[in-house]
Amino acid sequence: MRQCDERRDDTSPFFATDELIGKHHGEVAFVIGNGKSVEFYDTDKMSEKGVMIGCNLGFRVHKLDYLCWQDSKIASDCASFTGKKVTSYKHIKAERRQRRDWYCFGYGAELPNGFAKINTGGLALQLAILMECDPIFLVGIDGCFVTDKKGNIGSNIFTDKAKTKIDIKTQRGKKTTSHLFAHATAIEAIIKKYEDYCNVFQVGDWGIVEVPHVDFPEFYGREHPKKGNN
Repeated sequence: MRQCDERRDDTSPFFATDELIGKHHGEVAFVIGNGKSVEFYDTDKMSEKGVMIGCNLGFRVHKLDYLCWQDSKIASDCASFTGKKVTSYKHIKAERRQRRDWYCFGYGAELPNGFAKINTGGLALQLAILMECDPIFLVGIDGCFVTDKKGNIGSNIFTDKAKTKIDIKTQRGKKTTSHLFAHATAIEAIIKKYEDYCNVFQVGDWGIVEVPHVDFPEFYGREHPKKGNN
């Protein structure tokens, strides 16, 4: 990845993501998003089967190896995560007290020189590609929405706790917001771009991100709609 602007030495808290290139070559990875469908799965069981890469405040409910975020508003919360933290250079600067478990990245057109600028789920996917994980399974990367009784649209389990209804069909025609549609399209573009290097699948047929999906009944959680049929 693009090197940090600051020179690094043994006493510096800055460790560029170049050091992660190929780190998990050929290993299974689960990219855990915060879409509604993640609540349908037992991610503890997934953590026993592969590398766990999560987003934002997801570390509060999932066992993660890597945590990605880009919003400076949650930097202090994410600093408490005890695994490897991946964020942009401008956000890592404020956390000099953290040592050797931080990785920074820059934006650029191609891997491994930089990440495409996208939402955090897309960032986590690119990290899995950078580390040469294969296959990569997306969990809760819905690009989708949850609606309340008034038809208000949300997308994140941490900010939309009162929402209860989820559309489970992978159809572009469903009502969504323009920014969520843009995120879904960007994630699809990343998958298409690196299809010769790794295999990416969505766990379950949820949301509006158009990607081949697989089903793992062994990972069903108590809230999964099909749980009672197994």
